Amino acid sequence: MPAGRYGHTLNILGSKIYIFGGQVEGYFFNDLVSFDLNTLQSPGNRWEVMIPDRGANGRVLTPPPRTNHSVVTWQDKLYM
Repeated sequence: MPAGRYGHTLNILGSKIYIFGGQVEGYFFNDLVSFDLNTLQSPGNRWEVMIPDRGANGRVLTPPPRTNHSVVTWQDKLYM
């Protein structure tokens, strides 16, 4: 389960809820976690930490930590 926070975004894409970013006590997050609502009643349900891709130079492609931002769902993708 993701750490408690505020200033994050919560989006639904298909059957999954996605949470990105936010902050708590001056610490800013840039993690993306998801939960499949189809598993809500399953005993083995769990949150999943989404691992970012690496670019051609090997660097992790993830936005910097942020809070009070916007993420929208459009054509089966999330855009910040």
